[in-house]
Amino acid sequence: LKYEHPGGFFENAAVEFDEVALAPTYRLLWGVPGRSRALQIAERFGLEPAVVDDARAALGEGRATLEETIGALETARRGADEDIKRAISLLWDVDRTAPRIAAAQARVDAAEEAADVQLASGIARAGRDRKTQLAGA
Repeated sequence: LKYEHPGGFFENAAVEFDEVALAPTYRLLWGVPGRSRALQIAERFGLEPAVVDDARAALGEGRATLEETIGALETARRGADEDIKRAISLLWDVDRTAPRIAAAQARVDAAEEAADVQLASGIARAGRDRKTQLAGA
């Protein structure tokens, strides 16, 4: 498939194909050129192997290399899609966790402040008590 964007530039696209079921998934893959599955489908429907082999030979080695390259692109694209899904999931986890971390940090800060006040009060009281003891002696 080719798509012309406003402004006159084109982009490749292909419909994803399930290699096992030999059927389209109808998922559009942008930036990936499509490839023919005619020979795979012909084999599936029982076309004589010799005819399919002759067709492959007629297409030549360049076509096989192109098909392998496109296949590698499709595999890489699927891997990237999975990585993107995982990254989005991790971002959601961070978004859910960050407020809890901020609240916990606020509680720690408040507890530290309270401990500092209590410690300062204790030191001041000890100082007063010591002064009182020295004055009475």
